[in-house]
Amino acid sequence: MSPATGQQAQIDLGETLSQHARECGAVHHLLFSAHMHGRRTMLEVLSASWVYDAVLHAQARFLPALIEQDQLTLPGEAPLIYSAETGPHASLIQATPALYRHVGDYCCLQLLAGKERYLLLFSSDAGAMDDYLIRIAQMKCSYILSSIKATLPQDRSTALSERERECLRWVSEGKTTEDIALIVSVSANTVNNYLSNAMQKLSASNRAMAIATAIRANLI
Repeated sequence: MSPATGQQAQIDLGETLSQHARECGAVHHLLFSAHMHGRRTMLEVLSASWVYDAVLHAQARFLPALIEQDQLTLPGEAPLIYSAETGPHASLIQATPALYRHVGDYCCLQLLAGKERYLLLFSSDAGAMDDYLIRIAQMKCSYILSSIKATLPQDRSTALSERERECLRWVSEGKTTEDIALIVSVSANTVNNYLSNAMQKLSASNRAMAIATAIRANLI
């Protein structure tokens, strides 16, 4: 795969996931990379079509609950499809109805790409997801992530400076340029320079893409 093709794959990841969601009857998707930190699973957002506050809530509470109760579908298994109204996490969803107003049915799929592990959540406000098509989408998405991972240069960890990685990490946690400037004790212009350099080195067109690329390459 050529570098240009690899870059296009990164740019189109969100739309590709949305397309596979629609094919199996879902409406929205959330994609997280999952890394073990001691006994705790750390989740990093890679792509999402949910509203921002709902993504944060899912990252902090909803997905950890699914993981803790082992309610994830491995590749090849029949998908576990739950209802927002009667499923095992109905109380958690109903406690924050404004965040989950677009969720009728949902399922969480594990995606494997080499040694990397990802969690893909499909949700539908129409309650019409097809379990067979979900299996197909799960395999397709695993392949897509494997292909994207293969296009990443192996020496990117040395290309980014420690300060560039630090600024990207703070952006991934929702900090503004001004926040980061205070945290790392530099000017806002310097922070912007660090982030611009990181975007250029990662062949990213914006900060969100730079963060997703850095996470996939285990740089932050």
